[in-house]
Amino acid sequence: MPIGEIKPELYKQQSEEEPCRERTPEAVGSLHFALVYNHEEKSLIVKIINAANLPAKDFSGTSDPYIKIYLLPDRKHKFQTKVHRKNLSPTFNESFTFTNVPYHELASRILQFVVYDFDRFSRHELIGQVVVKDLNGDLCNSHEKDYIADILCINQEKIDIGEVMLSLCYLQTAGRLTVTIIKARNLKAMDITGSSGQSF
Repeated sequence: MPIGEIKPELYKQQSEEEPCRERTPEAVGSLHFALVYNHEEKSLIVKIINAANLPAKDFSGTSDPYIKIYLLPDRKHKFQTKVHRKNLSPTFNESFTFTNVPYHELASRILQFVVYDFDRFSRHELIGQVVVKDLNGDLCNSHEKDYIADILCINQEKIDIGEVMLSLCYLQTAGRLTVTIIKARNLKAMDITGSSGQSF
């Protein structure tokens, strides 16, 4: 192998934290929520009631779950629940309203709930997601509709959280590889405040 050539596959480790990789998504808990469409105000109201039987992601055997809500394909406007510390079956009881959503657009919109485990000192770990399609069919009237859906595990590797520039130097005589971290850019907001102020 030429000096300086790195083979990433030699350093890649299998992780027990990626159970869904290259497999059919499996249920990692359930989510109870309700939806109602306000025809007069052209708004979609989302109420997150609770989650149940979430997997333990922390060393203590618990998780600190919270949920982000998107009305796809728009990912700029999103909502987020509070973090529930050390709770595998949290009760949220939080409501969020997507405004300026004409009823005829619901046929092409997808409601996405993404469940995370909050971590103060490292990247928040993805638990799974719930996706709701055909919103116009379910919400043709103004009555609240209740849902209980499986939270499906998804591949976290597909989520872009930023870029890191590295410098690699291999000293063949000493058999030593030196890695220098130069800079990072386009980092994803990972704090509960919506920033990444303590990147390291």
